[in-house]
Amino acid sequence: MGTLRDVRLAEARRRKMLTQVELAVASGVSPQTISNLERGLYGRPQVRVMRRIAEALGVEPAAVDEFRTALGLPDDAPAEDR
Repeated sequence: MGTLRDVRLAEARRRKMLTQVELAVASGVSPQTISNLERGLYGRPQVRVMRRIAEALGVEPAAVDEFRTALGLPDDAPAEDR
């Protein structure tokens, strides 16, 4: 696995007892996206993708924003996605 963010995603998914495919379906992204995120292959995932995954995991969107800020990642979401 990659960074702390990646580990947290995998742990959150496992706590919800979801497979990567189940999380992908619930969040509207591809299973490959979930796999790549968990392996740290996306250095700057899009805000809207992270928010959709967070929603599927039952994580507050504000927590996603705080985590991105802590990692020094910019908020790259279009205004309608905020």
